[in-house]
Amino acid sequence: MNFRHLDHIVEQFFDFKELPKFSVLSQGHINDTFSFQIGERTFILQKINRNVFRSPEILMRNMVIIAEYLQQNSALEHLLFPVFNKQGMAYAQDLEGAFWRVLPFIDNSYAPDTVQHTSQAFEVARMLGNFLQALHGLKPSKIQDTIPDFHNSINRYAVFDQVLGRAPLEKRRLAKSCIFAVRQYYPLFKQIASLPLPRRIVHNDPKISNVLFSKSDHQALCIIDWDTIMPGSLLSDFGDMVRTACASGNEEVRQFDQIFIKPEYFRACCDGFLPQVHSMMTETERDHLLDGVKWIVLEQSLRFLTDYLDGDQYYKISYPEQNLVRANNQMALYRSILEQEEELLTILQQSW
Repeated sequence: MNFRHLDHIVEQFFDFKELPKFSVLSQGHINDTFSFQIGERTFILQKINRNVFRSPEILMRNMVIIAEYLQQNSALEHLLFPVFNKQGMAYAQDLEGAFWRVLPFIDNSYAPDTVQHTSQAFEVARMLGNFLQALHGLKPSKIQDTIPDFHNSINRYAVFDQVLGRAPLEKRRLAKSCIFAVRQYYPLFKQIASLPLPRRIVHNDPKISNVLFSKSDHQALCIIDWDTIMPGSLLSDFGDMVRTACASGNEEVRQFDQIFIKPEYFRACCDGFLPQVHSMMTETERDHLLDGVKWIVLEQSLRFLTDYLDGDQYYKISYPEQNLVRANNQMALYRSILEQEEELLTILQQSW
């Protein structure tokens, strides 16, 4: 792969005698991510997806504010402090106007796609709880939305309805069962919207792959991907953590009857998360934690389904029906939660 076009970006941040050594780190769902070396140091170079993040300047301003706040008010290590370019900005642009940023590379670390054992689930939850507790004192008014209405499920459903009306007939036929299910379970979104939930600064996308682990002792090191940190609900963060850390398989699994929440992983997540956030939670939040899991799983199914019907504008795909597979996968997970609800509620109550 030719990385010559990346030299122009890096030279806006660093002076170097030898050309940096680049490698693809991740192609992810959203951003393109590379690593590069200058001398003995390794950094992350990331292209910000303008189709998703319309205002990269706001995104990077948020990131600097959050990093500075956590540096001054928490004991968290491995903060994602962006590297400033030679003009003192936290981003640079290429010749085509695309926005890029440079972040520190955390050595001897890895980000898993799925949880392999209960101790890993515990670590994910503990790290997220610590992170949310550390952000507790940051006023929501300090941070701007990077994606407006990110977890406004009622708004997302309205967009889905519009997209459905113009979607190709064949796609609507293939997605018929998932479309029906989304409509059937839609009242959950209204229930969540009616709750008196406090507005907090939360991660908004704390999936398992956004937690870095140490290769040495397999302890969680930090939460990464701060693009969606903005005002929101603790329920959505708990929900997305459980969605990815406790599922029997990831979003790509096509054997939908094999998708469910692993009770032992759910217990580990509750044990890791709840002690960290117990003192800051309201009674409403405590009473509706499992509803938060259902909410985010159903919303994720809706998001994949909408993107499939709309021509795959948001999530990257490697084959035509991938977003539909993901949507059906998450719908299977949602139904499994309904079937397991009594057991999961008992685990929650035992974890307080």
